[in-house]
Order: sequence, then structure tokens, then C-alpha cells
Amino acid sequence: MPAQLAPRLAWYASNTTGGVLAPRGWRCFELYGSNGSVLMLSPTGLGADPFSAKLIGPAIQVSISLGDTSGRFEAARIAARLFPDRKAFVESVIAEGIAPRRQFPFGPYPHDRILRINRNYVTFETPAHREGLGTMTRLRPSADPINGLVWMDADNNATMLAVRLAPAQRNLVNYIIAAMIPR
Repeated sequence: MPAQLAPRLAWYASNTTGGVLAPRGWRCFELYGSNGSVLMLSPTGLGADPFSAKLIGPAIQVSISLGDTSGRFEAARIAARLFPDRKAFVESVIAEGIAPRRQFPFGPYPHDRILRINRNYVTFETPAHREGLGTMTRLRPSADPINGLVWMDADNNATMLAVRLAPAQRNLVNYIIAAMIPR
């Protein structure tokens, strides 16, 4: 990254979710349980009830949905949207009969822009004022787009990074996403 951008970023880490680059001075909060974990960041924090926070302004979320626990439902929804070679995993979750098939639509959201890095990594952009991968998180649609990265490992654990920054900080988005892609 250009040297002049480095002072604008900091590494925020947690014990279960790992970490993420985000604008310096932001606040973070982590939730974790048997389904996985979520690390949420925003410039002002998450308010009085971070457990039900729905973020409309600038925010970053990293979530891990574990494919062999109750997180399998979210992991299967992500796999159905982005990873056609995980269809057997998705079908096995549907076959349990706990969640209806309609909760696992196959194929990307109609307005999202998807770029496949390889069979396990995908970048995306959910446009402003639209539902998509970016709003599968705690980020709600707003006037700013949501960019991100999704990957699945061999155990069907799905990790999603969703980044929405204010216009003055959007030049940081690609560096935040690139920091999560293994070299």
C-alpha cells in the first residue's frame, strides 16, 4: 500500500475471528458462539445493544460461519450464492429439513458484482440501496456500496468480510480486502 495510507489504518484483532485492517480510531466488538464468530467495527461503536446492531453508516464486519455446527445454515446460504462446487454441502443442509429450501437460493444476488479469484475466494460489491451479499451481514442497505471478500475452506466454513466506508475513505477498501487474501 502507498506509505501515505498506512497511518490511516490499524489492525483490529480478536481471539476467534482473527483480524482485519480498518480505519485507525474505530471501535470493535466481537460476538462468538457455537455457530461461529463476528467481528464488527465502526467509527462510533455499536450503540447500547451490540447484539442486535444493524449498521447503516460506515462499518466493517468479518464473520465466520462454521460448516459443521449451527453455522452450517449461513455457510450453506453463502455456498449456494457463490460456490457451485459446494452444491452437495448445500443439499445436505437442505435435506435436514430444518430450514426450507427457499432459504438457500442458488446463484448470486441480481445486482451484486462478483469477481472469482479462485474456486474458494470471491470478491463482491453490493451497490448502494440494494440487497446483496453485503447485506447478508449486519450492514443494511444505504447510500454507500458494500465491498467484500468471501471464502470457504475444506470444512465448509464460510468467512465473509464486508466493508462500507465513507466516500473520503473509499480509497482504503481495496487494501483492507487485499490484506485478507492469502499470498
